[in-house]
Amino acid sequence: MKSGKVAAASLDVFEGEPIKDLSHPMYDLPNLTITPHFAYYSKEALAEQHIKIAQSAAAVLRGEIPYNVLNAKAVEEYKKGKK
Repeated sequence: MKSGKVAAASLDVFEGEPIKDLSHPMYDLPNLTITPHFAYYSKEALAEQHIKIAQSAAAVLRGEIPYNVLNAKAVEEYKKGKK
């Protein structure tokens, strides 16, 4: 970014959050926007989050695996073992 090869950037996630060193070189870049890991936050995102939570809860109540389960195969295996 200092060379101009990258014109500008916005960062929301960092390794080792939060950045506690206020003298970190990133803070000296005028073409860098830094947010404290909440760039997703908006009225629309909050509404979508509530809808997805309700959809997941409804899926569980129907005996289905919610869309956002990362280990669906393990859940299916568990369900088979309970029968």
